[in-house]
Amino acid sequence: MNSEKGWRRILVVEDESDYREQIEEAFQSDRRDWKVFFVSTIDETLKKLSQHNFDLLILDYDLPDGSGLQFLKNLKSHLKIDLPVIFMTSETLEDIREKAIKTGALDSVVKTPASLGAMPRIVHRNVGKFSLQQEVRNLRSRLERREFLEHIMGKSEEIRAVYQAVERVAWTDFSVLIYGETGTGKEIIAQAIHEYSSRRDKPFVAVDCGAIPETLMESEMFGYRKGAFTGAEETREGHFQRANGGTLFLDEISNLPKGLQKKLLRSLEERKIRKVGSSIEESIDVRFISSTNTPLEDLIERDKFRKDLYYRLNEYTIRIPPLRERKEDIPFLAQHFLEQVQKELGEEGKKLSKKALDLLYDYHWPGNVRELKHVIRRASLTDSKVITESHISLPATEKPGLCEVKEIQLNLQKNMDLKEMLSEFEKNIIKQAINEFGGNKSKTARFLNIDYKTLLKKIKIYGIVL
Repeated sequence: MNSEKGWRRILVVEDESDYREQIEEAFQSDRRDWKVFFVSTIDETLKKLSQHNFDLLILDYDLPDGSGLQFLKNLKSHLKIDLPVIFMTSETLEDIREKAIKTGALDSVVKTPASLGAMPRIVHRNVGKFSLQQEVRNLRSRLERREFLEHIMGKSEEIRAVYQAVERVAWTDFSVLIYGETGTGKEIIAQAIHEYSSRRDKPFVAVDCGAIPETLMESEMFGYRKGAFTGAEETREGHFQRANGGTLFLDEISNLPKGLQKKLLRSLEERKIRKVGSSIEESIDVRFISSTNTPLEDLIERDKFRKDLYYRLNEYTIRIPPLRERKEDIPFLAQHFLEQVQKELGEEGKKLSKKALDLLYDYHWPGNVRELKHVIRRASLTDSKVITESHISLPATEKPGLCEVKEIQLNLQKNMDLKEMLSEFEKNIIKQAINEFGGNKSKTARFLNIDYKTLLKKIKIYGIVL
């Protein structure tokens, strides 16, 4: 309910005919197009609410089968029905009216001819009030979700852009492709999208496409019927059925066998699946999120991934930057992981020295956040209250990729200006890096610390022949 136009279906719970007639007459004489329905008991109210959608409930306190105030409490706490309520009482029940407001009623009305005759205006007055309450709740919820993500992933500008992308796409049913190196937290972001969506109360099923043998992939994904193959002693559901109504997260989808990609595409487009060994199609209602640490465009070029499936999965893309691109998150994350492990060990009071933090900051983190977490866990086993650089165990810190930087010769020409010289220098660096990685553009982009699409653009601009 976002506007007054939505406030059309009103359910009135009132058992006394005189009051019902006054309320009905008031709405009939009002210029607004109200649709008012009447019930007399709590039991009838529950049946109506289960059968139809209403925009507002006008609820009397004294009902034949119970207290309207207790029903209001159940409505908010146990039934989890977030329906705006206007509460009605007699003149002598001022304390009950106060309790109704504290319980969650929008307004409380004394049942006098004047107030019942003004009921349409009272409803109209509360439209803005309820809309404002919704806005405040939505804002508070967004802030809480943002704080949760910040708590586990960091606060840098780069990672905040990821949070904004999550908030932008979560409420839709778009298929989302999450790109990020190993250890950046792709599954955390996938779970966040699910938790912030309307599917949050349904299953979130994560499938590691690289961990299932190719021979079992189809039966694991789609399920199988009894007797479909040797060892199929009973009919089993697959990941699609388990995720029905919720979200299916296909982690590292670049590992999906080419033969299964066509079947996945069909399931995405038709929203139907067929168990192995069955001729019956089953409808599914699943939101798809996938992730990859390898640019799928590169796999498409090598005929390892279907282009049509890529377009279907890539309705919206979220890129999680590696830890080396958001180093300001390192002290925050290190402290977070230290607090985590101390709680696990029943300890407290340990802290990282400045030199230890400097060492963490200078490291290139090829394993990203996951590697940082393991480094902190190992360091925390010291008896010292201060974790120093001597407690931090890191591999050799040379940059990944080229082990030796070869000298690049740049032929200076009198007719070249500085911009042209820099372009020539950049071209030579890219050519050397591509050669060092055997033409693998994904590894080249990661080594040069640039986006894959940026690398392709520069290859085209410089006319580099692969």
